[in-house]
Amino acid sequence: MAEVFCGYKVYGSEFKSNKGAVAVCYRSLIMRHLLLNSDQRLKKLNDISAFVGLISMAGLAGVGAFPVSTVFWAHMLAAGVHFVFAMIYIIVQTFLNHYVPGANVLLNRLRILFCVGVLCLLFLLVIFFPLSHFKWHKVNPGPPALKTPQDENGGFQPVVRVPQGVREGPFGGTRIQSC
Repeated sequence: MAEVFCGYKVYGSEFKSNKGAVAVCYRSLIMRHLLLNSDQRLKKLNDISAFVGLISMAGLAGVGAFPVSTVFWAHMLAAGVHFVFAMIYIIVQTFLNHYVPGANVLLNRLRILFCVGVLCLLFLLVIFFPLSHFKWHKVNPGPPALKTPQDENGGFQPVVRVPQGVREGPFGGTRIQSC
């Protein structure tokens, strides 16, 4: 049975729950339903925007995967990818919101979902930050930002070895002599 939402017939229960692996995919699927009778160009723009949003999320995962203290250039590259694609995603979705009726209801739901996610993250940080702080200071004398080789658990231990060319850069770690 179809529900009528902002003048559109919507099949399924997308508006009854906030379940979904990624908010980007959730928004993309709902926008597809809202664009049911609209222009094909807007549908294609919504699909492209979903891919851009997923690339942005992959960049955010890369920011978390590469700590600043170990692989700085990979961390900054992932941060740059996340920032650029997030800005493109926000601009395209703002454009779509202007042409799609009912998108404001969707935005309110996603804002609530985002706020709940941020509150859960802050709750976990409140629990885990003091635990890691006390665990570090039980074994090591200095602050974690100033790690030394003799510190226990002091650095990032990659499981996969990084090739020498990636680790040392394109010039093999040697300095280029100027003429």
